[in-house]
Amino acid sequence: GITANVLVTTTFVRMSTFFVLTIVIAVFVVSNTASASQTDIAHLHLLPHNTMARCLDGSPPGLYYRAPTSHDSPNFIIWFEGGGWCYNQSNCYNRSMTSLGSSTFWEKTIDPPNDGLLSNNPAVNPDFSSWHLLLLKYCDGGSFSGDVGKAVRISGWNGTKSIYFRGRHVLGGLLDYADATFGLHNAAKILLTGSSAGGLATILHLDTVAERYHGRTVFGISDAGFFLDGKTVSGDYYARGLYQYEFHMQNMTTSLNARCQAKLKDWRCYMAQYGFPFVQSPLFVVNAVYDTYQLQNIFAPPWLPGNEAAQPCQRKKGKNCTTASVNLFNTKWRSAQVIKTTPKIAHSYFLHSCWCHVQAIGPQWTTYKINGLTMQQAVSKWYHSQYNTTQFLAKQWPSGNNYHCG
Repeated sequence: GITANVLVTTTFVRMSTFFVLTIVIAVFVVSNTASASQTDIAHLHLLPHNTMARCLDGSPPGLYYRAPTSHDSPNFIIWFEGGGWCYNQSNCYNRSMTSLGSSTFWEKTIDPPNDGLLSNNPAVNPDFSSWHLLLLKYCDGGSFSGDVGKAVRISGWNGTKSIYFRGRHVLGGLLDYADATFGLHNAAKILLTGSSAGGLATILHLDTVAERYHGRTVFGISDAGFFLDGKTVSGDYYARGLYQYEFHMQNMTTSLNARCQAKLKDWRCYMAQYGFPFVQSPLFVVNAVYDTYQLQNIFAPPWLPGNEAAQPCQRKKGKNCTTASVNLFNTKWRSAQVIKTTPKIAHSYFLHSCWCHVQAIGPQWTTYKINGLTMQQAVSKWYHSQYNTTQFLAKQWPSGNNYHCG
């Protein structure tokens, strides 16, 4: 069968005069080839070494490919893997010695998630289950956006190493390979999607992919891709400095949405709330209003003062909360999240009030509901309407009566 594993990497990063605790969660599934159907298995394909595309440690990037259940399918899903970011050179040095920075740790085959948007079970995923699946492995630390030509020499606990910030070349190289090997360039439809840092990558690169495959139908679904430039409970823009530093460290200027860069000309195009309004291709956003990663790392990080009311409620993911903590999350967080995730443009969204982070590749796909429709049904309505604006917003937790968390 399928064995799900959760890898939690905890990294301490020195920033100014205090330590930052960054928690990176990468969800992956390990194949059991003895019992898994051959149609369920995805096989690893690594790029050749003689390209600009490199993981952080210099190893070749790669993707997993699962053949479609319908062999004549002309359609492809491209999924960006998530797993946080590395915000400074020391953090990227450490990350380069993990599966999120080096392809040397990757399995030859995997079983992709059998729940949600990536499932090849038509009962779970009726619209996209028969499509080719390309899982783009994440190993650049910057949502496939870095563009530093020369390796950076960084010293750390394991000696001095060459670290590569080449996310832009990783994405381009993987698409080149998919064109030549699987005929991606001949696709009728391409769904670009991803979760967490991969959900952000979907927003950042959707128009670039659509322009590359001009004449094909290219659309996007971003899962948990919003990481707000928002205030902490104490009123500081704590996360802003992290994204600003990484934007410059990885030289992302040429990699992000061209319309956003032409207008804003800075790091803001690396954050979903600023880049989202510039995306012109059809895009559907799936996000938790009370996103647990954002609450823990942006709104009320446990290492910052002033979050005493938030912590007990936050640790229990919204259960057994005091009136004070409920008011805190609804007045200081929910309003900012909703405003910045729902600009007055024609993009579509499913913003629920359940406490979680990634949701579109798990059982939440068919259990979370707003106004009686599941996430899958809301996406399907949008897809079959030829991407007409489809917007679902849950009422505030915990008293809202128009949503269901399954």
